[in-house]
Amino acid sequence: MKNCFKIILASLALSFLSCSGGSDEDNSKYLTFELGSKTAILIPAPAVTSSCEQLSKLDSSTGSVAGTYFSLGNPTIRWTLTENAALSEVRIVALKLILKSPKVGGEYSCIFSDIALGSLYYKVTQSDGVVTTARWDGSLGTVAGGTLNSTGDLITTSGFTGCNIKCGGISVPTNAGKFTVNGIWEIIGVQKKYKSAERVEYDEFPLRTQGEFSVESVLN
Repeated sequence: MKNCFKIILASLALSFLSCSGGSDEDNSKYLTFELGSKTAILIPAPAVTSSCEQLSKLDSSTGSVAGTYFSLGNPTIRWTLTENAALSEVRIVALKLILKSPKVGGEYSCIFSDIALGSLYYKVTQSDGVVTTARWDGSLGTVAGGTLNSTGDLITTSGFTGCNIKCGGISVPTNAGKFTVNGIWEIIGVQKKYKSAERVEYDEFPLRTQGEFSVESVLN
């Protein structure tokens, strides 16, 4: 998984350089990420916890979030740039959560991209027994004639369901006792900046925002 993520980052970097002509414009400060709580509890449970992707498909089979896991609240991702806002289109590529400590087996990474990322915000409809799922496509800003500045609007105005972040498969050494591990979350995206209102020519720039969270083990 770590190698795959490095490949994704390398591909993005090459793409950004080729599209932006090597410009170093960085509007990452306008990309914000908010958690309802910055502290999660480690839960030593078997694989019975359903992922957001499973929930979005109304999949009632055994959960796919394996082993010891933690859960953080549904995040709110915002694009806050107001200057020439109609000329900016943003796509979120990945969300990564990282823990580094012997208490969690060294280094642990939990990555959301593609369907997993979109499933953090989903809407399910059923007709004649057929389940249809609409997921967030990772876009913010002005897209296809509409404006979406916050994933919170998907929930409040579009009827989407917000799903909690769930990260499983954490290795906790035997007799580790109670502990707290501080972690880093990272959002990676790309801004498409159009050169005129016709929205034909554009440059692309990488976006990267980081913040902190913590995970606690409360059992001996």
